Amino acid sequence: MTSASIPPRSGRGPLPSTEAPFEESKILAPAGLIATREEKEAMARSGT
Repeated sequence: MTSASIPPRSGRGPLPSTEAPFEESKILAPAGLIATREEKEAMARSGT
């Protein structure tokens, strides 16, 4: 079915958006949860 075969929604206008507006994340990772570059390099050298 193409959009040309769908009749327009007469007189009702567009549907409201159900998405929340964009908001930058405020989630913080606890210390030690995400390895730093130095920690990753040390793990690679030690083979873990």
